[in-house]
Amino acid sequence: MSQKEVLDFLENNKNMFFTAKEIAKNFSMNSNSIRVNLMRLRKWNFIKTKFNPGINSYLYSAKD
Repeated sequence: MSQKEVLDFLENNKNMFFTAKEIAKNFSMNSNSIRVNLMRLRKWNFIKTKFNPGINSYLYSAKD
């Protein structure tokens, strides 16, 4: 699983926010592997994030 595949998934679902667990389910992968990719994409400013205190988790989406 690469950052490109995660980014493609988010870009195909623009204007929708997903948790790392939801993205991992879509790819049938471990959520920790997805979190590493999301962390790198976030660091390089390819995706947008927001924190949801209700579920104590970050939500991820593609940039516009």
